[in-house]
Amino acid sequence: MLCVGETATITASGASTLVFNPGGTGSVIAVSPTVTKTYTVTGTDANGCSNTSAFTQSVDACTSIKNEELKMKNSAFLIYPNPTRGLINLKLDSDTEIIIVNAVGQIVFSSKLNSGNQQINLEHLAKEFMW
Repeated sequence: MLCVGETATITASGASTLVFNPGGTGSVIAVSPTVTKTYTVTGTDANGCSNTSAFTQSVDACTSIKNEELKMKNSAFLIYPNPTRGLINLKLDSDTEIIIVNAVGQIVFSSKLNSGNQQINLEHLAKEFMW
């Protein structure tokens, strides 16, 4: 699924010539549809035999994404060391809410952290959780 304004790459292979409709010739096309759209590709081999396949690219307005999530896309952060023995260092370029979950989805740490250098101590968690 794409959000309006995003681009996807569609790749085809296995034929001497490939023609996308819409899209042109070649094995790869980049698409940026504004609504859900179906693309077809026709491949032809050296003997003139051809086959056609269709691909539908779903598109969503993505209006339910929160502004904070969009801002986070453009934020920079570092997390180190990896692997860790429980102390995690973070370098954040903005105030950020950090939520860490275990393998079964349980929240094991949650905190709002200020921008700059921060450290989270997870040494109290089971060793199986450490990565």
